[in-house]
Amino acid sequence: MFFSSFQMKYNTKQLKKLPKIIVAPKWLVVDVRPKEDWKESHVINSINVPHHLFKLLYHKKIDKNKKILFISQGGHSHLDLYKLLRKHNFKVYILDGGWKKLHETPEYDEYLTYSPID
Repeated sequence: MFFSSFQMKYNTKQLKKLPKIIVAPKWLVVDVRPKEDWKESHVINSINVPHHLFKLLYHKKIDKNKKILFISQGGHSHLDLYKLLRKHNFKVYILDGGWKKLHETPEYDEYLTYSPID
């Protein structure tokens, strides 16, 4: 298996691990995309803590006893938040490829929710 320099520097999880993660009680999936994007479509059992509000809300919404899987738009846009949680001894991981890769991979559609189009 080939690891990119990003994967070697940061704790990442491959997309194929997502189905088990979203049902595991020891995991919390945190989507840091804007609230409007999350409402339109998101991973089942995920919570939304938008990037711009994260530092204000994370201590209220994120359980330090759980492993955290971050989902952002492209997979790299939230490294400041990743570093913040690591600094405070959270077990945090990044979904490799982020929402973009997840949303573009049809076999994972069953793990997503979609809002009806008005």
